[in-house]
Amino acid sequence: MTRRRHKLPEGTRRVVPMDIDLAAENYLARCRARGLALNTLKSYGTDLMQFVGFAYAQGAGITGLMCDRLAERWLDALDSEGASRRTQARKLTVLRMFARYCIGEGTLGAELGPDVRVRYRAKRVTAPELRELARIFEIIKPTAGWRALRDRALLRLSLDCALRISEPIALDLTLPGDNRPPEFGIDLGTRIARVPGKGTGAQTVQFSETTGQWLAQWVHERAAIARPGERALFISERGTRMHRQTVHTMLRQRAAHAGLSDVHFQLLRHRRIGGVLDKLGDRAASAFARHSHVTTTNEVYGHHAATRTQRMIAEHASLDAMLAQGPTP
Repeated sequence: MTRRRHKLPEGTRRVVPMDIDLAAENYLARCRARGLALNTLKSYGTDLMQFVGFAYAQGAGITGLMCDRLAERWLDALDSEGASRRTQARKLTVLRMFARYCIGEGTLGAELGPDVRVRYRAKRVTAPELRELARIFEIIKPTAGWRALRDRALLRLSLDCALRISEPIALDLTLPGDNRPPEFGIDLGTRIARVPGKGTGAQTVQFSETTGQWLAQWVHERAAIARPGERALFISERGTRMHRQTVHTMLRQRAAHAGLSDVHFQLLRHRRIGGVLDKLGDRAASAFARHSHVTTTNEVYGHHAATRTQRMIAEHASLDAMLAQGPTP
């Protein structure tokens, strides 16, 4: 007897669910193959594995059982564990991307609905004024030893180019015998730095003449400290590449010496981009920040954008000025 197969309605696809943990591993492998940054992959993996564990505990261990109700229960559990609304929103975003991947692979029928969402008020970041931040490296005396030359060059380059903490410590130098320049490095002649973008390979940034002079002084001094064969531009007392924690500690100590507290590396980037946005607008700031979309710049630096808009209205379109111009032709 021949079994008759039911024909799916036109325009629909057959869904073949799979174990949710295997689907999550496949999704992360896809993200890895697409070149996502290591820290991003770690964050995605943590969030997804947390959801996978919750799904199995709820008896929903296959992709076909992912639904709005399961997502809402997960958010409720996160809330009861003390996760902030911002954290919940971030995890929900990862879950939505995973659900879209499952739909594309034919293991899920529909993505999460728009009613599954988390509302939160973005925390406004208040950074010291640019002049205050610049004082951190300007008061460092270049005659105080190799650490002084290194620290002021690293901090000025980072502020000048609005670098993320992973970017300056990833920079390399061209060593004698190298056939080609490193993927990430600096060119003192053109004052260009090639820094690692967020999963997009090298990105170029321009630094100022003074920053170039400070870098040249450090490169000259570095030669006597670096271990043989070490390519890192910024090195520790061991003569090897600096670690993130070393840079964090160095910045806190230098900031305290300048009379500033609660200064972390991201504030340098935040203040610099905010200043560019105030002067040149969101599109220039987005390009300078190396954001993929201008909407990202506006979301992160919305306060700067709103302040600039209000100032432009006051300067060029105040009510008094517009009334004084008379009727519009």
